[in-house]
Amino acid sequence: MKTNHLLSLAAAVAAAGALTAGGASAAGFVNGSFEDGLTGWTAQHWFSDLGGSDGSFSAATSCSDEPCMDPFDPLHRQARLAQTLTGLTGGASYTVTFEGNSHAIFPNALAVYADGVKKVSLINFNNGFATYGFDFVAVGTTADVEVFGRNDFFTVQVDNFRLTGGPRGAAPEPAAWALMLGGFGLAGAAMRRKRAAQPAPH
Repeated sequence: MKTNHLLSLAAAVAAAGALTAGGASAAGFVNGSFEDGLTGWTAQHWFSDLGGSDGSFSAATSCSDEPCMDPFDPLHRQARLAQTLTGLTGGASYTVTFEGNSHAIFPNALAVYADGVKKVSLINFNNGFATYGFDFVAVGTTADVEVFGRNDFFTVQVDNFRLTGGPRGAAPEPAAWALMLGGFGLAGAAMRRKRAAQPAPH
């Protein structure tokens, strides 16, 4: 009987822990390293380019002139690369990192937006892949990340987009609380039965 109660308690606590840990879906970029071309991204005047930061693929644009960087260009000449992140937790803080390269050919520019707010602005930045990033607070379960690039005489490249952060120490769901309380109840009942079964001292 004692073993059965302990097994029930362990099962209840394990189930509660699983519910608590699984409260939010995993979030991140789809194909952030561009190894599957531009799959997962919406691309306008961007293309898949062999020659990423680690010798593999990246996303590149050879768009030239100022309209490339204008998110609201009425003639749609902007070089836009975008993805909607899903599975976020509203109010949680996240960090986006990526690598960028300009080949040191000027003029060039790169800008990254999160939900319409410019987070990164690089103008005439230097040759070689370097890591850049920004923080943002999710206002809901999704966030739009947009990249705009320009290089009038060659290409601007981006690679290895990553998302980190998210909720920490989230409170258990009501179902998890119920299972945990049930487990504590089982433990208490087992202890009472054990005390009742012990002979009284003489």
